[in-house]
Amino acid sequence: MILNMTIMKFKHSKGYIGLAIILLICSCTGNTFFEQNEEIKTREWDLNNPVVLKVNIEDTVSAYDLYVNLRNSNQYRYSNLYIFMTTTYPDHRIEKDTLDLTLAADDGRWKGSGLGDLYFNQFLFADKVKFVAKGEYTFQLVHGMRINPLPGIADVGLRIEKSPSK
Repeated sequence: MILNMTIMKFKHSKGYIGLAIILLICSCTGNTFFEQNEEIKTREWDLNNPVVLKVNIEDTVSAYDLYVNLRNSNQYRYSNLYIFMTTTYPDHRIEKDTLDLTLAADDGRWKGSGLGDLYFNQFLFADKVKFVAKGEYTFQLVHGMRINPLPGIADVGLRIEKSPSK
């Protein structure tokens, strides 16, 4: 009888733990509309392997904030990273941007949150953007550093959030 009650309590508590995890995950998503990260399997980002992300936009009224996600390791030798971003609009119009992302402080310490030898950063590169047309947008990211392949880059991605209304 005691064993059955213990098993029932354990099963019951597993349900609460599962519910708590689901609520935690849902609460973390907030205003996120899109987020996708591409793993650089070799941790050496090659110029010939751009990160290409496609996003379908239907809302042309709301404003969005756009971020570049990046994970680097201790193998990365520089304090910043240049990225060339090419955005292709649904009407095939192309826009190019150069992003200068600061990964380390002046004293050499990595910025962002770290786990082991990996550091995660999220860089806001455009805020309160309104997409001009409905359809598929393509974002292509290529590193703009002078060394190729570029060691120490583990993941590159894009996050799009609805801007907070004020």
